[in-house]
Amino acid sequence: MNENVCSPQLENGYTRIANELLDALCRINLSPYESRCLLAIVRLTYGFQRKSAKLSFGQIAAQTDITRQNVNRTLKRLSGRKIIKRDNGRIEINKNYGSWRV
Repeated sequence: MNENVCSPQLENGYTRIANELLDALCRINLSPYESRCLLAIVRLTYGFQRKSAKLSFGQIAAQTDITRQNVNRTLKRLSGRKIIKRDNGRIEINKNYGSWRV
């Protein structure tokens, strides 16, 4: 039997995020799609030491295995809840978690 062997190592990269922001993310109720899209945004921004990034629906879809149509819908919800900010294709986590609509 051929098993996939997983062995994550910090030497292969890691995502640096403030504990205070991570704690806020732990406390918020999110749908499964919202959670997956948000984690992808964290990975594609903070994972590359960037505050924001120009991300396409296709990039997030590839990262999450969610269709582009559902990614679009989910990003609208996250933006409406003020959890993310979107501007000209650039996406970032709204670090002012006090303004999130929970």
